[in-house]
Amino acid sequence: MTFRILLAVFSLHLANAAELAFQSGFSNGMVLQREMPVSLSGTGAPNSELTITLASQSQSVKADTDGHWSLTLPAMKAGGPFTVTASQAGKSVKLDDLLIGDVWVCSGQSNMQMGLAEAIGGENAIADLTRQTTIRFLEIPRGGADSPEQEIKAEWKHANPETLSKFSAVGGFFAEHLRRDPSLAEVPLGIINSSFGGTSIEAWTPAASLADIPKEQISGSMF
Repeated sequence: MTFRILLAVFSLHLANAAELAFQSGFSNGMVLQREMPVSLSGTGAPNSELTITLASQSQSVKADTDGHWSLTLPAMKAGGPFTVTASQAGKSVKLDDLLIGDVWVCSGQSNMQMGLAEAIGGENAIADLTRQTTIRFLEIPRGGADSPEQEIKAEWKHANPETLSKFSAVGGFFAEHLRRDPSLAEVPLGIINSSFGGTSIEAWTPAASLADIPKEQISGSMF
């Protein structure tokens, strides 16, 4: 009986690994960095060929024994919206409304985490950003892990009051600032908020980088 349960769990794991999908964090409405190689990744049937298409570019890639794949497409200029498609054995998945532009990461503690709704001038910023159709926002859920995680459980969002009320005020005002630059007026913007109030610097530092620091000087907590 135990063997059957383990076999069922193992089979379920393989089925999930074989699902044709883009990696977590790639979603409709996302922004990819312009004028740099475009890296894409996801899952599919193990040891099988996939075709990835973005705008006029198309490239084949083979999934590994666990069904994971990744590839890099040539750099693209600012523009969009585009569609990216992953195809395999007659099946396909796609992401729509993808833009190529500038992507910025806003990271830190409570000063970065504080939402636009809490800031002086935040309501005006929310109204202004809501009128912008080529600025997109990604909020990284707050949490900790002992090793890198593959799933971030977050999707890119268009600007609207619901999306922006708790989004980083610094990130929102920064997006406004960039949009006022004439040289960036036609460049899509992607703003990623990865902030967590009260966290210690050790929580943001790769463990290997702390190896030469005396243990008594290292916080054993995220906070």
